[in-house]
Amino acid sequence: MRHFIPMVALAAIMVSCGTQKQVANSPKNSPFGAEITLPCMEYSYDDNNYFRALGSAMAVNVQNARTEAFETAKSMLVQRFGGKVKSVSELYTRSISIGNAEDASQILESDMQVTIERMIGDAKKTCEKVTQDDAGNYNVFIAIQVSKKEMAEQVVESAAKDKRLGVEQHRDDFRKIFDKEFENE
Repeated sequence: MRHFIPMVALAAIMVSCGTQKQVANSPKNSPFGAEITLPCMEYSYDDNNYFRALGSAMAVNVQNARTEAFETAKSMLVQRFGGKVKSVSELYTRSISIGNAEDASQILESDMQVTIERMIGDAKKTCEKVTQDDAGNYNVFIAIQVSKKEMAEQVVESAAKDKRLGVEQHRDDFRKIFDKEFENE
């Protein structure tokens, strides 16, 4: 009996230590919650060549979910570029002398937004994953990308067509400002 009680105590200590480790490693007890990985997430990060975004949506109809996910991804890119477009137009019009810089800035900003939104509208899907939950709802994840180089070229070409902006004469200056503002995006 004298040997039995210490053995039981030792066994209890060993079991409780193992149990504590299991509880500590359980994602349910993590102070931050369980980590999850979204489908297509690896295709949503920008790189040196592309601006990218991930959209997701849930609907009873798979086509509605696909459309909404695609629109969400496009909307994310448009929103990201809003401030950059304004900054480029203001920096450019300040760097050169144009008759009415404020009007030129507004024209340039509008022109850039239209060009960028058109490109984003034509964005290429790089990943699409569809899942269905127990209730029958479709979850769709879509990643898209737009070429950084192509965007810069189209914005410069479009702006150069408007003679009021003077981009044709200052094409290199405009391109440098555009590239600098969008490089960290």
